[in-house]
Amino acid sequence: MRTKLISTLTAALLIAAGAVYAQDNMSGEQIAQKVHDTNKSSQGIVLKGKMTLAGVGGGSSEARSMVLLAYDNAGLSNGIFRFTDSSYRGTTMLTIERKGQENLQYLFLPSVGSPRQIEGSDREKNFVDTDFSNEDLGGSRISDYTYNRLPDRKAGNYDCYMIERFPKNKSSKYSKHVVTIDKATMIPVDVQFYAKSGRVVKTMRASNIKQISANIRVPMNLQVVDIEKRHQTVIDVSFAQEKNINRGYFNRNRLNMQWAEQ
Repeated sequence: MRTKLISTLTAALLIAAGAVYAQDNMSGEQIAQKVHDTNKSSQGIVLKGKMTLAGVGGGSSEARSMVLLAYDNAGLSNGIFRFTDSSYRGTTMLTIERKGQENLQYLFLPSVGSPRQIEGSDREKNFVDTDFSNEDLGGSRISDYTYNRLPDRKAGNYDCYMIERFPKNKSSKYSKHVVTIDKATMIPVDVQFYAKSGRVVKTMRASNIKQISANIRVPMNLQVVDIEKRHQTVIDVSFAQEKNINRGYFNRNRLNMQWAEQ
């Protein structure tokens, strides 16, 4: 019996070692796909907080309350973002991921009264007047890039994967993105955006990662800095929860409706 137990434990350890080895030999695209597939919920995720816009190094700032709702539909992400106060109150962005097709994005402005579809050529443009692009809010797909894995590195307290991704669209204003990903949570903690000149022109950093349910972790702070404009946008999440979300919200024709989560 003792021999059998030892054999069983040895086999289990070898299987575990093989799984780690396989994971450590993932390609850049496989790492990106794992990021996409992790921290998703078929029930739904609710995030609430503040978005602050300010100049780098000080100056005037503006704060807006915001809500983000998201859920996973058979591996495809659906997300909806809304400002709930300030002059942008009611401004809403809907993103629907589609298999084998471009993601759909719609922007609803209360002053206009009807949603506008965001075309692929507008994905890199800023979301209203923030430093987040429409693409940052879910407009891109894994297949929109080619990938290269870089050597792993330590980033603060995080053991990280490093990948670089290159836009397939030659008209992109970026030559590549270098992405640092926390191995434990598969959350990108640092993204550097390179212009065609080879300079870093934008950065995105996530921190204060919090576990909100058994399989879901989210960053409670997200900062985007436009280096050229010397401007930054920071999201501080004050509430994060996994819960069932009304699927009726994720409809381009209902972007003016109130949410219970507001």
